[in-house]
Amino acid sequence: MGKERLRYVDIARGIGIIAVLCSHAGIWTDWICIYYMPMFFATSGCIFQFLGRNGVDICIKSAKKIVRLYFVYSLVVGILYIPLFFIKNNNSTFLIRNIIGVFYARKALFSPLGLEENVIFMEYGNGPMWFLPCLAIAWILFIPIHIIWKKSKFFCIIIIGLYAGISSFLSQLTIMLPWSIDTAFVAAIFIWCGTQYECMRVRCNRWYTGGGHMKSGCILISLLIIATFYNYIISNIQIFWNMSVGTYTTSISSGVCFFVAFCALGSLGLFLFCHLIEKYSVANIFVVFGSKSLYILCIHAVIYQYIEIINSKLTISNYNYNLYVFCKILLTLMGCTFIGKILKK
Repeated sequence: MGKERLRYVDIARGIGIIAVLCSHAGIWTDWICIYYMPMFFATSGCIFQFLGRNGVDICIKSAKKIVRLYFVYSLVVGILYIPLFFIKNNNSTFLIRNIIGVFYARKALFSPLGLEENVIFMEYGNGPMWFLPCLAIAWILFIPIHIIWKKSKFFCIIIIGLYAGISSFLSQLTIMLPWSIDTAFVAAIFIWCGTQYECMRVRCNRWYTGGGHMKSGCILISLLIIATFYNYIISNIQIFWNMSVGTYTTSISSGVCFFVAFCALGSLGLFLFCHLIEKYSVANIFVVFGSKSLYILCIHAVIYQYIEIINSKLTISNYNYNLYVFCKILLTLMGCTFIGKILKK
């Protein structure tokens, strides 16, 4: 690992990106799929805190870099989609709508997605990339939190509450705001949660000088407590939220506060699990995919479309659906990693 990488963050991103692929392949797991996007925002906060340099400068540079990457990968995915454009007999309306969608950076114009008169964007395999513009805006919104936190934690908590309120209000609008502006306020909160987790990790390492087995035992006990509470919640509450479209509804709440608390708890549990396994060789698999999670996030949807077209001709899924899904995910991981390496050069 390089000096500026956190192993547990790469493991968490690796687990998260595999969960993204599983959910988009139709395998839904409540234990992680309902909070993997907040977790990705939180990992950005972990790295921000770990770097420990000029905070405002990092936020601005990160936002600019992410915007550039968004347009680069939108172009890359567009090029990859060209054969599919003709195979699927897409028309000029589809082309114009998706060009607009690249700049609007949202899955649709109105919420919910199923509205009969809705205008659908980001259909050519770039749908998952809503995350990048949202993260760019979130970095800018995080700057006041970062500055005020150093001066007054009380006023910072007020700002965080204000962000939650703004996001909750904006999520009630029928129109989806461009660049996920409504969601970015919540994303900024998760970035802050990530900074606090990394602070806690550093402090615990300073305070604790015991042996490795005792440390693992403490992490395991904490993880079991969180997992028990977490399992109780998902077993008794129906969850319908989708961060990409700004939906935070559950059977007991439609506001942002429960969403933030629940996903922050889930992210904490995952980070603890990553610490628990990071010394084992199995973690290397997640590190590999976690370090390439950006490539996979941006490119996987268009590769899925190619695999689905092949399956429609060969009906592979009719023989063994589970094997088909497994191969679909594995081939996509390999394909995204390969394309990512080419782009990196």
